[in-house]
Amino acid sequence: MSTAIKILSNTGVQILGRAISAVFSIIIVKLITTYLGAGGYGQYVTIYSYFGFFGIAADLGLFTIAVREMAKDESKMPYIIGNILSLRTISVVLTSALAVFVAYLIPQYHGTLIPFGVAIAAISTILFILAGTLSSVLQVHLKMGKHTVALVVGRIISFFYMIWVVLYGFKNDPATGFVHLMLAGVLHSAIVLGITYYYADKIASISYRFDWAYWKEVLFKALPYGAALVLGVVYLQIDSVILSIMKGPEEVGIYGVPMKIVEILAIIPVFFMNSVL
Repeated sequence: MSTAIKILSNTGVQILGRAISAVFSIIIVKLITTYLGAGGYGQYVTIYSYFGFFGIAADLGLFTIAVREMAKDESKMPYIIGNILSLRTISVVLTSALAVFVAYLIPQYHGTLIPFGVAIAAISTILFILAGTLSSVLQVHLKMGKHTVALVVGRIISFFYMIWVVLYGFKNDPATGFVHLMLAGVLHSAIVLGITYYYADKIASISYRFDWAYWKEVLFKALPYGAALVLGVVYLQIDSVILSIMKGPEEVGIYGVPMKIVEILAIIPVFFMNSVL
């Protein structure tokens, strides 16, 4: 199989997986908006938009660097992924803790479920970023279909958990149900991490490594990528955060529905870029 065909198939399977996830995401939006109302869904959107800034800061562009470095010399794959995994774990834990701390200080979020929701989202983000880090091993071998399977399986299981929460478990208790809807995100990330680790560990022995000199070198290389990622997230998500502070959760809920569609479509060029890299 030629490299071009591998790149296209690797991109295609990710787009297919994204399309399947998009269908579930659209149904989930309808499910949550009906269950929580505009105000409740607005808080839900605010949590993920707010946390998006901290989550992308934890990335630091390290996924891109990991793919590039491992593609140069696959014999060093365990060494490279081990150090990148350590860097991203430390960065995501620190930024997540900061995100939760700041959320509890914002006056407009007092008396809402947003700060507690941010704390739950922190767990989900940590697990998801670790899964994304491990997926760089699969990306090097153009086997992102394995990671896509993990994403789809995680989405389906979390979807049915949400169905249970909304229709059976907490049908008449939206406040408690809101927390469980956030926990569905944690469940999704945990499943993705478990499946991705299973496949990535078959290619490269996964373990944490601590080479301080290499960390410094990698961070220097990753800085431009990280800056570009942060600016991209600011451009796409700052509006929801500003709206939540200036207006309120109901306005964010209305605004968040069409923006979810934009978010789903915007990832497609990224899949192709990573495959080419």
